[in-house]
Amino acid sequence: MRYHVNPNQVNLVRLVRLDVIAGTEAAIRNLPNSIADEIRFETANILRTAKAPKSNLSREEHQALKSLNVDKDILVLPADKGNSTVVMKSEDYRSKIEDLLEPQTYKLLKKDPTALIVRNTNRFIKASSLPELLKSKLINSEAQPPRLYGLPKIHKASVPLRPIVSAPGSPTYNLTKYLTTILQPKVGNTNSYVKDSTHFVQKLKDIKLEPFDFMVSFDVVSLFTRVPLGDSMDLIKESFPPDIAELFRVCLIGSYFLWNGNYYEQTEGVAMGSPISPIIANLFIERFEEKALESSVLKPAVWFRYMDDTFVVWKHGRDSLDDFFHHLNSQSLSIKFTMETEVNNQLAFLDVLVKRNGDHLDHTVYRKPTHTDRYLHKLSNHHPSQKQGIIGTLANSKTYLC
Repeated sequence: MRYHVNPNQVNLVRLVRLDVIAGTEAAIRNLPNSIADEIRFETANILRTAKAPKSNLSREEHQALKSLNVDKDILVLPADKGNSTVVMKSEDYRSKIEDLLEPQTYKLLKKDPTALIVRNTNRFIKASSLPELLKSKLINSEAQPPRLYGLPKIHKASVPLRPIVSAPGSPTYNLTKYLTTILQPKVGNTNSYVKDSTHFVQKLKDIKLEPFDFMVSFDVVSLFTRVPLGDSMDLIKESFPPDIAELFRVCLIGSYFLWNGNYYEQTEGVAMGSPISPIIANLFIERFEEKALESSVLKPAVWFRYMDDTFVVWKHGRDSLDDFFHHLNSQSLSIKFTMETEVNNQLAFLDVLVKRNGDHLDHTVYRKPTHTDRYLHKLSNHHPSQKQGIIGTLANSKTYLC
């Protein structure tokens, strides 16, 4: 049975319907044919009778969007941070993407590797010790290549792009989602771990400062694309049996994407956009910081870390801080840090502005200079839970971060 999508519907409704179709097919693929066809039939009926939400745009806004969409010389993009809208020349966007595709990180492939990766991934899943029912859910019969796109970093000079690989539907996507669930408990168990901003301000309560202490932040440069895969695999092998570790290896070495008609393999690091990438990066950087701190002659009084960003209290003087900074950057050929020190007794970490107040630390909400204060309009065509979530987030920030 085929689903029929009305081509006269607006693009947004068409995409939503295609998402419903894709989700339905994923859910029913292991059901008997008779039941699966019945569900397809009911879903198709619902999609045919569903009405598009009434537009909340004025005629002028419709015309403006239409004129932007037909102009092939420009792209309208969301910013990487700050909820801004960026209008960029298409030529500049392509040039910035190509600047990211450096040969030491990305390798141009001669053909689409999707079918081969599907076969290899399924072979290792079948050979693993996973339960049979789980195997049937993880095995792919078809897949599509991941796609690369970029988000403008408007808070940085020359507005570089952050590379994002859209992974849903890719050969290893279902497997990486499962592996993420079993790897997650292995990270976040160190004293330095920061879960979120609320967790961070709780940890600040116990800090007492001496007069000559000062606050520092170290930030890893491009952590995801610099994570050494060999070292990461060694850590995974310490926690999982060989057949499961092999599944991790398949996901990590199978990073590739489609860009502008060409296929590229990511030869080092993990892909931004893959479900498993944040956990792998956390796993590696936890062991990295453990070794770096143990081997340092002088150690920070406080070392908190959220992913690639750290909050540090240093009590050994400015000259020794430079030595410590050099020590961090000498631990690995791929992992390098930038350093930022407090200014006017203040330092930003995550969305918290930490302020020195005598011998303790106060805090309030921090907004980057590019923050726009743009939120969903109350009349927008979004689910009420999304609008309620925004109000809840703002209320929590006021309650816990200020």
